[in-house]
Formats: sequence, structure tokens, C-alpha cells
Amino acid sequence: MFFLGLALALGAALPDVALAEGTPVTSASDAQKSAAQKAFTDALNKSKLGKHEEALAGFRASHEIVASPNSRLMIARELAALSRFGEAYREAVVAAKLAEAAAAVDPKYTDAVKGAQEDLAEFRAKVGFVKLDLRGIADSEVVIAGRTITREEKAEPIAVDPGEVVVVARSPRGQETRTVTVAAGSEQAVTFVDQPTSSSEKPVQKTEKSLHPFDMDDGQRITGTVVGGVGVVGMVLFGVFGGLHLSKYNDLQDQCPSGRCPASLQEDADSGRGLQTAANVSLVIGAVGLVGGAALLIPTYVIEKGPGGSALELRVGPGSAYLEGSF
Repeated sequence: MFFLGLALALGAALPDVALAEGTPVTSASDAQKSAAQKAFTDALNKSKLGKHEEALAGFRASHEIVASPNSRLMIARELAALSRFGEAYREAVVAAKLAEAAAAVDPKYTDAVKGAQEDLAEFRAKVGFVKLDLRGIADSEVVIAGRTITREEKAEPIAVDPGEVVVVARSPRGQETRTVTVAAGSEQAVTFVDQPTSSSEKPVQKTEKSLHPFDMDDGQRITGTVVGGVGVVGMVLFGVFGGLHLSKYNDLQDQCPSGRCPASLQEDADSGRGLQTAANVSLVIGAVGLVGGAALLIPTYVIEKGPGGSALELRVGPGSAYLEGSF
């Protein structure tokens, strides 16, 4: 606990503090010291009666006469009593700096440093923190929960009351607002950085996939192979039967002058016609098998295609095969 003598401690002005700083103790007159002590004592009595708003005003009045780590710390404690923990934490930070400056001149203020550090530890668990990311707009005006943030504060986590916090940044690109929920004892990042699209990123180009046999399912590939094999066999049989038919035809042509055959050669003529029929059937089976197998194995084979270039495709279907190009 501080003694009333701390009210007359050395005061050091700190930048960007809304509360007006009083005269440093090294240059304060006796009248100023007396007035500051009287205001401090009156505020302390009101605090004991639970009149925290009046006590807060009294401690501020004392500090504006003579800057003191004691009066500044009492301001922080009154704010905490009013559940204004964000403000209380910030005032305790200033009080700790004042106490450290005073203790450097006179060791008797060491207790003031300890008291400020204890209060900071207590308040830290009751506040949340906002960490700003202002890359690109570092010089912007930032308002958090209705309070304008100083340049020095932007670089560190900023203490706020727990709950929903509104953060506003005003810069040449306009006013931007972020709303975050901050829990006691936690830190919430708030960013105003745009995520640019990398110039190295290229749009995905959709290209047709070549339907190569090995790109298809095994069942379709096997079926296509079997059908194609039947076609090959058909073409082989066409060659065999066609050859036998041609041989039989030549023999009959030699033995049948003017296209008229004797009755004894009727059986050979019937055999020749049977070979011709077998050859025709084999040709049809072979052709259908080859085309059907191709239709299953290579329905669309892209010979060449690239973004913005030409494409040439071989299309094979039942009974047809053709090239198709696009530019």
C-alpha cells in the first residue's frame, strides 16, 4: 500500500495519454503539493464509501496538479471498480512507467513499482487484447471501441473490455470496419490487409483428355479387344473362303464353256456358291468386328490440341471413321 507521501513523487509526462499530466515534483510549489495531497485524500475517502465515480474524478484532479504514480495507480483501481477493465489496464501501464521513473530517482518508490506490477497482473486476466495488422495503411486513423489509437499503441496488443469490439480504420482508400468478439485473457487479430491475387497464378486451362486405351476401364478395353479379335478372325476367314471360292470359280469356268455346266458339275457349282456366301458373311463379321473394336478402344483420340491452338481428332464409330479439326 502506498503512503500519502507518494502523492508528491516525481512526475514524468508520457506522450499520447488523454489524462493531463501535473507538474513534476521537482518543480512543483508547496501550494501545488498541498492542493494535490488534499484532492488525493478526499478521493481516497470517497473510494472507501464506494463512491467510485467521484473518487475517480478526485484522483484525476490530484494527478493534474502534481503527477504521481500513486494517483495514477488509484485512477486505474477506480476504473477497475467500475468494471472498465480495458481503461484500468492502460492506466496501470502508465502508472508502472511513472513508478519506475520515480524509483530511478528515489529508491523509496520501489514499492510503487511492485504495486503497479501486481495490479497489471490482476487486470490482465480481466481484459482482452486486439492485435492490429495494418500493412499498407500503417498511417491510417484507427478507432477501437470509440477511442482513437495512438501510433505507439498500434504496434502492441491493445487492451479492451471483453465482448464485441468494433474496430474502424480510416485511410486514403476509405473507411473500413471490423467487428470481433474478444474473450477475457485472450488476443484477437484484426487485419485490414487485402490479399492480392498473385500475378504468377494462371487460370486453370481445361483441356480435353485423350481417350487412349489405357485411360479406359479394364472391362471396356477387354470388350474392345475381343470384338476387334472377332473382326480379325472374320477377315482371315474372308480371305480363306474367298480364295477357295476363286479357285473353284476358275475351275468351273474352264469346264463350262459359254457359262453352261453339265449336270455332273452341279455339285461343284453348289460348293462354289457356298464358299462365296461364307466369304461374304466372314467379310461382314470382320468389318463389323474391326469397326466395333475400334469404337470401344479409341472413340476419340486427340492427336494435337493446346490452349489457343488447333486440334485434330480422329473419331471412330460404328460404321464410320473420320478426322475432325477445329481452329
